[in-house]
Amino acid sequence: MSSRAKRLRPVDVAVQRLLGEAVATSGLSHAAVGAAVGISQNRVSTILRLDTPPATVGEVTAIARAVGCTGTRIVAAAEKEVYGP
Repeated sequence: MSSRAKRLRPVDVAVQRLLGEAVATSGLSHAAVGAAVGISQNRVSTILRLDTPPATVGEVTAIARAVGCTGTRIVAAAEKEVYGP
């Protein structure tokens, strides 16, 4: 096993930051989001503080839907931010 920590790519950071903004706008707590999507509050917090491991596609879509958004919208915005139009 490598002792190097897994790094987030710029698009991972953008996705997780945008997801965090959507959660903050929703007013839901990390615990409420976790309960709604069936993952722990700790995992939600790890994702939203831009920690590793990066969010899976399933986690992104579930969290986004829980706060009234879509995973597609989050990922598309992140791609545009990182890679341009």
